[in-house]
Formats: sequence, structure tokens, C-alpha cells
Amino acid sequence: MPPPTVEADAKRFAASADKFTVYVVRKRWADAANVVKLTVDGGAQAETVPESFVRLRLPPGEHVLRANWSDGEAQTMVRGAAGEIRVVELAGSAWAWGSTYGFEPGDEASRHRVLLARMVADIE
Repeated sequence: MPPPTVEADAKRFAASADKFTVYVVRKRWADAANVVKLTVDGGAQAETVPESFVRLRLPPGEHVLRANWSDGEAQTMVRGAAGEIRVVELAGSAWAWGSTYGFEPGDEASRHRVLLARMVADIE
């Protein structure tokens, strides 16, 4: 996990002049204890847990986000320019009969969820 100073910096939502910044947040009431692995463009990886977020600082352009868990996989594509910030929710639910996760576009409420979550990775 990144140090508290990095998490505090991330929660300021400051844009990077030369990077496209993406926050992936997990904070939903039905999201239980599953570890979900997040992969960016088939390379950089982070393990997410409920009530966590990952900050990705990526080159401008298109990027594929993939989530893998014991019961399946989901993916989405994000596109952005330098200086742009986007929040994506990794929304899931875990029940006795299985787990499902999917990516959803974020909004202002998603930014608030980032503020309440703990940072598990900072990927450049």
C-alpha cells in the first residue's frame, strides 16, 4: 500500500499535465471480502479489496482495464487526454451462490467514495 502522503495527494484529485489519471474505486454495500485483481493494458496490476481505490496515471489515449476474481472477469476501455481525470467504479456483489463485478462510469458520488476508501495502489 502506498504511504499516507501519497494517498492524501491522490485524494486532492490534482490533474497531471502530461498524464491521463483514472481512479478505480470499490465501495458498494453488497461488495464483500473478495480480492479482485485489476490489470491495465495487460501489464500493470493491483489487488483491490472492498472499500479501496487505485490511482492510475497513464499516457493519453485508450487503455483496457480488466478485473479478475475467482468467479469471472470483466473489462472496459477508458480513453482520455493529458490532464484529464476520470473515476471508474468497480461495482460488485458477492453472495453465497457467486460473485459478479463490472465497471461503471463514475460521477460526483464516485469521487466521494474515493475519499472514503483506502488507497491500495498508485500505478504509473
